[in-house]
Amino acid sequence: MFHDYGRFSLELCERCDLIYQTGRDDLDTAALVEEVYDAKWLRMRDEYAVATFTQHALFNALLLEMWRPEKGSLLEIGAGTGEFLYTARSAGWTVAGLEPSGLSCAYAKAKYGLELLHGAWPGGLDKQERYDAIACWHVLEHVPQPQAFLTELAACLKPDGLLLLSVPNKNSFTNETYGFHSPLYVEPDHVFHYSRRSLKLLLGLSGLSPAALFSRQLPQDLETLVKAHPNYGQPPFEQMMALLSRLQAQFRGHELVCVARRSEF
Repeated sequence: MFHDYGRFSLELCERCDLIYQTGRDDLDTAALVEEVYDAKWLRMRDEYAVATFTQHALFNALLLEMWRPEKGSLLEIGAGTGEFLYTARSAGWTVAGLEPSGLSCAYAKAKYGLELLHGAWPGGLDKQERYDAIACWHVLEHVPQPQAFLTELAACLKPDGLLLLSVPNKNSFTNETYGFHSPLYVEPDHVFHYSRRSLKLLLGLSGLSPAALFSRQLPQDLETLVKAHPNYGQPPFEQMMALLSRLQAQFRGHELVCVARRSEF
């Protein structure tokens, strides 16, 4: 047992360094989507639109350009309110998105002119379609059957296609700072918490091989974390930057980011 939060419990597998919710197969994921991604969350998208673009959408689009500069067809699973697809479409990609939240789909259409498919994986898309790239940013931690999910995504890639994903990092400085009460652990819709080790194992079981796997820590969040951490004072700016570099190099950043290919390619 890792921790009992009342509404749900987390267990830790010490062999593969994976934390997971007990009873996750009985989760009503559709109900969780409606609960978490409600009208209040949608209003927050407008409030933090600049941060969404500058800290996430533009970075993710740049990562895509680095690995696939020739462009092509792009599918995003869990497209949210559409910022990443809007950015990728602006760069020349042909985009499609699947999103389980109806409110988010309506927002993406009104704000960015994106026609997202309202639905959840599997069943929401034509399985005969093949894509040059598939992205799922901070989606995998919500999926109760991750191996089946990734195996199906791999089958929807063209032979040289790319899967791009990110997940919260189980071994992050955020979790180190707040322990059991980390905002990453207390979310009821986070059914898995991946480390570098467990994510690589999962990819291998799903027929995927990581071409790039790294940890990322946003500088904007670091000052708050350092102040809350019991072992840090108030270091000067240059020491903060040194800490930021170490966190990423040691796979202790807030998120893990991965670019993967089908293993047989």
